[in-house]
Amino acid sequence: MQERIDRLTRAAAMLRHMLDCPADHPLSCPVTGAYIRSRVDAALAGEELPVPSFPDMPAPHAER
Repeated sequence: MQERIDRLTRAAAMLRHMLDCPADHPLSCPVTGAYIRSRVDAALAGEELPVPSFPDMPAPHAER
């Protein structure tokens, strides 16, 4: 359950950022663009998707 909470928290942080972001397109924003590029690169390479971190988001909880 905590993993799902962490995933939803990350999604909410990204959506909050996108609402306030002055960039006209997500890829032209350094934060959103880096997030999208890292996930696409990992998917194309067949690697595990990276856990993103954003300045206004708490770190994911450790497994218990």
